[in-house]
Amino acid sequence: MTDKKKPPAPIPLCRFEELAERENRLREQAGKREKRPPHNGRVKA
Repeated sequence: MTDKKKPPAPIPLCRFEELAERENRLREQAGKREKRPPHNGRVKA
């Protein structure tokens, strides 16, 4: 038997969560830099 026809390994959940956390953090930092008002209608001057 050969191991050449193995299906590609799925991304481990822990890795996926790590990437998602990093993406959320980057998005938050970008939002703070741009100083965009939140989506709830209330804008702080």
